[in-house]
Amino acid sequence: MSEITRGAIGMPFEMAMESELSRRQFHSIAQALLVERDQLKAENEVFEEGMRSLASTLGAGGYNAETLTAIQLVGKVQWGVNHLADTSARIADDLRAENDALRKHQPSDEVIWCACGDGHSANSYGAGFMDANNGACANCDAAMGKGQQS
Repeated sequence: MSEITRGAIGMPFEMAMESELSRRQFHSIAQALLVERDQLKAENEVFEEGMRSLASTLGAGGYNAETLTAIQLVGKVQWGVNHLADTSARIADDLRAENDALRKHQPSDEVIWCACGDGHSANSYGAGFMDANNGACANCDAAMGKGQQS
């Protein structure tokens, strides 16, 4: 709202209605203010619907937003954002811990070779089999007829 509009609205009634010109100016300003008010009201309704939707999406309520003040609705949305951020951070921490644990149990880069040319990671089942069978892998053991027959 401009200073001119504020001045026209704030002028005493007698002065605003004194002449035809002042009445027309006052009416014109009042009409423009009604249009501006209607535009702002429509924008506010779109904003409120968006905030209700956002609050519901974040699991912070919002279904009863018509009864909430703007401050309460913003508070619900902020709670939802904070809750989502906390949950995401906790999940990321859990995934990092699981990843670290899995890295500790991954096969070694060292390879144990059998005479036949098969290679197995140092801490794998195949390497353990070779260790238990005097350096022969499962393939060699089966080829030599020493493997279990079912």
